[in-house]
Amino acid sequence: MTEAASELPPGQVRGKRWVLYAALGVPKVDLEKWRLRVDGLVERPLEFSSQELTNSQVTTYIRSFHCLPEGGLVFGNPEPIEIQKLQPGSLVIGGDGRKHRIREVIKKRYYGGLVGVKASYLPPTLMTPDHPVLAVRAHPGYGRSRSKRRQKTFRKGVRRSWVRADKLELGDYVFFPKYTHVSNAKIVTWKDSRFEINRDLANVIGWYVAEGSAASSDGRCISFPLSSGQTEQARQLRLLLEKLFGAKTSVYTNRRATVLMLSQRRYHSLSSIQIHAS
Repeated sequence: MTEAASELPPGQVRGKRWVLYAALGVPKVDLEKWRLRVDGLVERPLEFSSQELTNSQVTTYIRSFHCLPEGGLVFGNPEPIEIQKLQPGSLVIGGDGRKHRIREVIKKRYYGGLVGVKASYLPPTLMTPDHPVLAVRAHPGYGRSRSKRRQKTFRKGVRRSWVRADKLELGDYVFFPKYTHVSNAKIVTWKDSRFEINRDLANVIGWYVAEGSAASSDGRCISFPLSSGQTEQARQLRLLLEKLFGAKTSVYTNRRATVLMLSQRRYHSLSSIQIHAS
């Protein structure tokens, strides 16, 4: 008995041709008149004759149903959403970076293992091993130096490709969409204070993003380290802080820095703001 025959249930044999079961006998079909029509709710109706089907090319298409477990985040619009909360009609970000509308939500049982992918500055993500991930394979680099490995990885440009989750390696770079939030809000509320969103506030936020840092562990002191040649910028920033927070600022200098301090209880963690011009 061959190995293939041993896989069959008892009393059955493997046939070399299709087996036809017809309770009322095999119908007589005129192949010259027979047609296969594909119509109804389709975008492009089609019709095939028997000869056209016989002469058509046979193509085998294999598609894996990779997915995420419940709790996995999908990049939706306008923000990431857990996969079990998606509904037909929801907008998600596809691999091409564009928004796509979901036509159908498919759920199925899965009994295999999962792969966890943890990228820097992002939460870990669980997915099936065959789930494709858009990534750049890291260059081996020199020793343990991340900077040198990164330089060699991107020296000749980005060569990104879809990689199975279980084939990713430590040091590979993965791609995630970058969200841009647009709001028509005119007022921002912070604790018990309200600020108008205008050019002055944007200017202060820009300075903080570029130069600012928390100078104390409790966040009650924020500093802006400026170079010795930025005295005019320090003066303008002082005026903006006084204008926005509605409080006078005190200034003191030493050999290394010019410090601008704003103290106001109602701003809580912003009760002390410093500008350093070293």
